[in-house]
Amino acid sequence: MSTKRISFIEVIIWLFVFLLLALVISPFGLGFKIKEDYSALTQKMSDMMQVDIRIAKYDRGFFSSDAIVEVQVPGMPVSIQLKENIIHGPVYLGLINQGKSPFIAAVVKGELLSAAGFESVVEQIFSGQSAIAYQSLIDFTGNVDVEGYMPPVDTVIEQDTGPLVIKSSGMLVTSHYSSADEKISGENKLSKFVLKSEDINIDLNNLNISFSGKMGENNLLMGDSVLSLDKLDVQTNNEQFALSNFSVSSVSTEAGMLVNAQLRMNAQEVLLSNQKLGPVIFALSVNGLNANSLNQITEMQKSMEEKVQQGIPPEQLNAMMTGQMMGIVPELFKQAVITIDPLSIQSELGKLESSLDFSVDGLDQNAPADPMFLLSAINFEMDMSVDEALLKQLVEWQLTANENKVAATGNKQARKAEADIPMAQKVEENLKGLVDENWLTYADAKYSSQIKLQQGLMMVNDKEVDPMAQMMSQMGGGSPAPTPAP
Repeated sequence: MSTKRISFIEVIIWLFVFLLLALVISPFGLGFKIKEDYSALTQKMSDMMQVDIRIAKYDRGFFSSDAIVEVQVPGMPVSIQLKENIIHGPVYLGLINQGKSPFIAAVVKGELLSAAGFESVVEQIFSGQSAIAYQSLIDFTGNVDVEGYMPPVDTVIEQDTGPLVIKSSGMLVTSHYSSADEKISGENKLSKFVLKSEDINIDLNNLNISFSGKMGENNLLMGDSVLSLDKLDVQTNNEQFALSNFSVSSVSTEAGMLVNAQLRMNAQEVLLSNQKLGPVIFALSVNGLNANSLNQITEMQKSMEEKVQQGIPPEQLNAMMTGQMMGIVPELFKQAVITIDPLSIQSELGKLESSLDFSVDGLDQNAPADPMFLLSAINFEMDMSVDEALLKQLVEWQLTANENKVAATGNKQARKAEADIPMAQKVEENLKGLVDENWLTYADAKYSSQIKLQQGLMMVNDKEVDPMAQMMSQMGGGSPAPTPAP
């Protein structure tokens, strides 16, 4: 009796059939797992970014699934909706054309949906294209790579006040999420943006935003970010504001229950009201903030937003928030050390240099909510020196801003009184008042100020004053001379 032998070709055929069946059936099986994993990933992104991200709709299919994702950013009246098509793995041949491996757990192709009521505007701006389209690659270990793109814009929108011209280069958005480290990083690039109308012209060149972060042990996002741009020019009918070679960076870390943060801002040149300032340097360091208190503030903000939706009057909300903050602030700052060094402004009118140190001693959870006790725990020191011409310009800008506020109130009597006084006279009177009240000293065409507060003792330019009297006068809206301490 003879036995039929299986040939090598038959083995290959059966292997091919088995592989083909696996490729056909596996997307269906993966669809169940992808739905579960994608929901968990969405929740992680929501926690990390501290915005409400949820899957509003999920229709699971055989080879792919469709989803609607809603993003609610705090303070925004409407939610952002994303329409997604989730292609099940384990193989997606479309990635070969992109120079990527076709073996993938899932591919998400999504687009930003137009907010209700703004469909026609978005249609006109982006000429029928999606405002943002993106692709997310989810590998078998849970890592996610995202590439997003906003198409170029070149459009004119006719308005009642005249045409609105919008021109923009395409914007590229990339990000990466590491499931092993639970860390997210990314970069956004926009090389050109122009907006022109009858009232305002905005011109921006080479905006770049990069970031990285992960949730810390205290459920707070820790990491770093950098924003830079080559040029920002904003012109209105009466004013111009411009930045060149501007950057701002931040870093946050944690040590146990304490949070540390540093921020640094640099601008090579600032143009404001036809005055050139720069270089401008500002460095802020905040170390030792209590993490539990920061979480309490976050929860308080969420609670207040819910109460706003419920229609509770703003006055009542402000009173509630003030009361809660009084209970949080001592714990928040009890180990904090805040430093500004330097604040430096160079200009054609002169320069400003300032530094500040703030810390707290002797505060704990048993500290009484007594203003005098809190004052005695504060250590504060500020030094400032500014050339006369520059300070006069800064004061003029401040007075102009105040005049705009008065004009907005519709108080005709106040507007007339302000209009009758020349701006140069207002500046001189304000500076003279600050010198007479000892908040500033003047010598060699330069104004200086040194303020110290330690163990309840306040010194303003080497003169002892009563800190409580100063605080009460500020709350009353006045600005009297430093009151001698008893």
